[in-house]
Amino acid sequence: MLAGAAAGCLGPGPRPQGAGGPPSSCDPLFAWETDSRWDLAVLDGPVSVAPGGVVRAGMTPYHPRTATVTLPAGGGGPTAGAVMDALGSEVGAPLAAPGRRTTEVARHADIRFEDAARPVSYAALRFVTAAFRYHCAGDQDVRSGGRVLTWDKASLTVGLVDCDGPRDRNPDSEPARLAVELRCT
Repeated sequence: MLAGAAAGCLGPGPRPQGAGGPPSSCDPLFAWETDSRWDLAVLDGPVSVAPGGVVRAGMTPYHPRTATVTLPAGGGGPTAGAVMDALGSEVGAPLAAPGRRTTEVARHADIRFEDAARPVSYAALRFVTAAFRYHCAGDQDVRSGGRVLTWDKASLTVGLVDCDGPRDRNPDSEPARLAVELRCT
């Protein structure tokens, strides 16, 4: 599927991610291969809690990642901003900009438990990985391509599961199942 981007291409020469500059006559059109999946960004526990106990969920980063755009070598291609705008339109979601880190979603929380528990706290994001190719409008020759790793900024899901409690009382979501699988064995 092709999606058009509003930004133009830069002239020849190396260019850092997100660099701007005067547009050339290239209006990039993108072809995407995307994959979207939940993964944990933060994972704590389990810890044993007595009735009435308080747990300070530290929200420990789990497999920290940084949003990245790999642009075509040699310059002359679309900017990271043009790539991200087009990908955001393709997947219909607000995406983390290049350089953002998953560690930024970690938040501390004090949680009181009425009953004994062995909780695991987690935060998850819907990650988007994409490979792209592009060509200029009016020219069907594929110029080059690149890759993107990012996440849907609106997808942040935070929760708790209890490793000792009945499983049907834990949230019924893919992030909760991942937390149970990784910490409640």
